[in-house]
Amino acid sequence: MLIATTCLAWWGSHTEAANPRGSPAPSIWPRNFDDDSEHVELYQPQIETWEGNRLSGRAAIAVGPSGGAPTYGVAHFSAIAETDRLAGLAQLSHVEIVSVEVPTNPGIADRIRQVLVSHLPAAGLTTSLDELQTSYAASKQRAAARGMAVKNEAPRIVFATRPTVLVLVDGPPVWRPVSGTPYQRALNSRALLLQDAGGTLFLHAAGYWYVAASLTGQWSVRAAPPQALMDAARTAEASARADPLLPADGPRPARAPVILAATEPTEMIMTDGQMNR
Repeated sequence: MLIATTCLAWWGSHTEAANPRGSPAPSIWPRNFDDDSEHVELYQPQIETWEGNRLSGRAAIAVGPSGGAPTYGVAHFSAIAETDRLAGLAQLSHVEIVSVEVPTNPGIADRIRQVLVSHLPAAGLTTSLDELQTSYAASKQRAAARGMAVKNEAPRIVFATRPTVLVLVDGPPVWRPVSGTPYQRALNSRALLLQDAGGTLFLHAAGYWYVAASLTGQWSVRAAPPQALMDAARTAEASARADPLLPADGPRPARAPVILAATEPTEMIMTDGQMNR
């Protein structure tokens, strides 16, 4: 950012005197200025490189007619940073606007760059040192994350020929006690999945209660759930709402659907009866 730099320079030159030594410059974003009939907004800069006293980065900008819809872009900049750790300030000088990108209207990028350059004060700008350091640390973390191997395995595909509810659990169930009850709740599922002291599983889905001996076993409808289970469900829901797993149109279906539970990424394709070819 050139944009952010410009904004900082503008703002810093007017407010630094109001901030006593030892107090960092305030951070108010975005910053605004007008050029003839054009309105420009500069957003907080993101520092990408910092070697010695030389830094560079980018900042988002919004440009458009006053009162009209803006065009968004990015300004890239470099500068020399002189820091005062005691005061918590950084003075940016020799600010250079390297380039401006306006993806939706590339033809105006150079003109916007000239507008920004024309507003840069010769003395440079003053801003918060902590703000710059935090921005640079975040950029380094993003760069490190991009270098990490990402596990993007394709999900398992299952097919169903009758109404079925897919219940996903992120790995083996992680159980936590439901306060004041003999039940535990699976924390790593959006569904309301409970387990009693004997290991029997209970699931509330599509408006019905189901019971099973194991997660991937056969689930059957429990027509009359015990009161203790209902009390545990209310307590669990009070702390964190579960996905009711109802149909898209909302009401409980007339017949209880089949339950299919999975502990790995899974997608379900459901047809109305056998597929017609």
